[in-house]
Amino acid sequence: MFHEVGTWGGHREGAGRKARKDGVAHSPRERVTRHDPMLVTIKRARGLVNLRYPAAAQVVFERVMLAQKAAFRITHFTIQDTHLHLLVDADDAAAFSNGMRGFVASLARALNKLWGRSGSVFPERFHSRVLKSVRAVWNAIKYVLNNYLKHGQDVWQGPGGQREPDQFSSGRYFDGWQGYVPGVRPGVLECPVVRGCWKSAVGWKRRHALLLLTALPGAR
Repeated sequence: MFHEVGTWGGHREGAGRKARKDGVAHSPRERVTRHDPMLVTIKRARGLVNLRYPAAAQVVFERVMLAQKAAFRITHFTIQDTHLHLLVDADDAAAFSNGMRGFVASLARALNKLWGRSGSVFPERFHSRVLKSVRAVWNAIKYVLNNYLKHGQDVWQGPGGQREPDQFSSGRYFDGWQGYVPGVRPGVLECPVVRGCWKSAVGWKRRHALLLLTALPGAR
């Protein structure tokens, strides 16, 4: 970076880092390691079709599966009307950044094709937070898989009236529910998500109860 002659030094009106217009604040980058999952939020552009319907959901499921790499792994996700929440494992910061850029670009192209349009789908940079404790991981899994309850929707009912995970999430593949056994689990070819690191696959189960299908995110 360079400064023009005579423009550096002292206070200037409007100087300094500019406020973002997309609502995502600048913050110091957290250290990314393969031991700590990340909670990621991606918001769609205003005025577009809502994401939470079967055709768009199918696109998301397909693109999640295609995004999986050795160094970048999506372990849980949920689809809401205007945004997605993901839990992601990555080996390092470069793998995380490259994996997220690839996933968002691929998903945007596929949704534009579905909608018969062109242009931006996810104009804001995704927001991410490193989950450093087992408790934070447990809370994040509940937040992601039961996020639809937070938005005022009723617990999903199966064909026979039994309670099931939200079908617009990866909850059907999750093996940590109380009273629900997934038919397909991570590691099987047709499963879009993969098994997470120790904290998200094993560690939280040793310190916390299995997750209720009715557990409201944010509640203890």
